[in-house]
Amino acid sequence: MIAQKYPVKKVGLVFIPRDGKMSDIRVWEDDYDPKLVEEARAWVADVKAMETPPPPERSAAFFCRDYCSYYDALGVTGCAGK
Repeated sequence: MIAQKYPVKKVGLVFIPRDGKMSDIRVWEDDYDPKLVEEARAWVADVKAMETPPPPERSAAFFCRDYCSYYDALGVTGCAGK
């Protein structure tokens, strides 16, 4: 653990969706709360322990449609964004 030299008053997170656009980025800020820190550490530990990637977001078809050259809405000649 890093020694604290300054008191922490505010904390913040930037959420960048893996299947989204720049406009989907969200920024969150709040007063420092040790309980939130422990929840965040537990979440990171859970993510690191994953052996397989999580399933695509609900908006995967939207993302695929705009960014994937294999996207095919009907799934006949390519991926339907599943």
